[in-house]
Amino acid sequence: MGVIIQKRDGGFLYTTTDIACAKYRYEQFNANRVLYFIDSRQHQHLMQAWSIVRKAEYVPESVSLEHHAFGMMLGKDGKPFKTRSGGRPPC
Repeated sequence: MGVIIQKRDGGFLYTTTDIACAKYRYEQFNANRVLYFIDSRQHQHLMQAWSIVRKAEYVPESVSLEHHAFGMMLGKDGKPFKTRSGGRPPC
C-alpha cells in the first residue's frame, strides 16, 4: 500500500512526521525501544510509517517500535475526541 509523504502544495502529512520522529529518536536518543501509546485506530498508519523507516534503514530491526493501543476517547457528544481540535479530553 502506498503512503503520501508530501502533498502537491508542499505540505507534509502525519506519516512524514512519524517517520522523522522515529529516525530522530533512534539517532538523537540512541533509543533501543520506542513505545507509542495512541488510539487503536492509528495502528495501520504506524505500520506503514515503520515499514518505510525500516526500508529506508533509518531505524534498524534491532530497535523495537511498539504500538500500545487504547480504545477511543469519546467527547460529551459520544463522538471520538480529536486532539487536533485543541480541546481537552474528558476526565
